[in-house]
Amino acid sequence: VMYLEMEGYDACGAKNSKEAFAALEKYKPEVLILDLNLNEGVSGLHILKKALEYCPNAQAAVLTGHSEGKVAEKCYAAGAKMIVEKPIAIEKFKEIVDQLSNGLS
Repeated sequence: VMYLEMEGYDACGAKNSKEAFAALEKYKPEVLILDLNLNEGVSGLHILKKALEYCPNAQAAVLTGHSEGKVAEKCYAAGAKMIVEKPIAIEKFKEIVDQLSNGLS
C-alpha cells in the first residue's frame, strides 16, 4: 500500500476478508488486486465475486500460484480482468495497477 501511495495512488489494503469487505463498502475502489490463497475460511474466489458485486465497475486482478487451467477459468468467469502468477516483483505490481487503472489499454 505504501509503495502505491508513493507512486501517487490512493490505496488501501486488507489483512482478511472482514477488512476487505469493510474497505470495499467504504472506498468503492476502481482497481482490485486480490490474492486467491487466503488463510481463513473464505476463499479468494468468493471475495472476488463479492467485491465485484460491491464495485461492479472495478477492474480486478488475481494473484495466484495457478495462473492456468480451471482456477484461471473460474477467476475470469467471476469477473477478473487479469490473472498474475506469484511471486511478483514490485515493479510488475505497479505495472498491473497502471494497466487496470487505464482500463487495460
